[in-house]
Amino acid sequence: YVSEIHQQMASAEKFLENIKEASLRVGVSTTFSSCLATVASAFEKLNPRVKLVIRSASSFEIAQSVIDSELDLGIVVSTDYGSPKLKTIELSAKEQLVLVASPSSPIAQRPKLAFVNLCGYPLIMGPETSATRRIFLNRIRAGGCHMPSPIIVEVNSSEWGINLVENGEGVGLHHIKSVERPIAEGRLKILPLNGDIYVGVTVLLRADAPEHPMVKKFISLVKECLANKQEKTAPRLAAVRKN
Repeated sequence: YVSEIHQQMASAEKFLENIKEASLRVGVSTTFSSCLATVASAFEKLNPRVKLVIRSASSFEIAQSVIDSELDLGIVVSTDYGSPKLKTIELSAKEQLVLVASPSSPIAQRPKLAFVNLCGYPLIMGPETSATRRIFLNRIRAGGCHMPSPIIVEVNSSEWGINLVENGEGVGLHHIKSVERPIAEGRLKILPLNGDIYVGVTVLLRADAPEHPMVKKFISLVKECLANKQEKTAPRLAAVRKN
């Protein structure tokens, strides 16, 4: 009986391992969802037998899903997620975020803009579980704003946020790569904010989970993508600001 039970357990473990290798569940912060679309495409081409499941959500939601083992890894904005159950791997320390508005918006006509000037101005931001939102609101408070900044719309999609900003509903903070096209087409304008905003990119893994065989491959593609985009984005951003 013991021999039979042992064989059944060994077969079950092998079955579960095969399932694990056949799929990879990745959570991506909404801030970087547009940027990492090319990573997903490249991964699927290199690993056609692996089912890639991508979930886009706020960074703290992604962190909780990794803790709950609902995701194998998360690509999030670097910050303190306050859990010993998480293991972190830093991928990039300097990803630029830009504040954008509709070119027809009154705030877009200002030659200079300080963080305190955003006090009381309508913002289009992610939910309370968004690390980008928390970082930005802290910068506004540190800039001298002592009243709550009105967040008129909370969005869980970078595309929705961009569309609302284009329609003049408020200003939004986005990863530079996400807004390159609407800026080039004249649908959005980078606001001349006094002080650049940079965030890091971190991989979150559950600290006590066995290492997924596909995780290193996916992380390698993300690092390569971020490095390439930094090289290409810097001269384009300089040209956009000059215009």
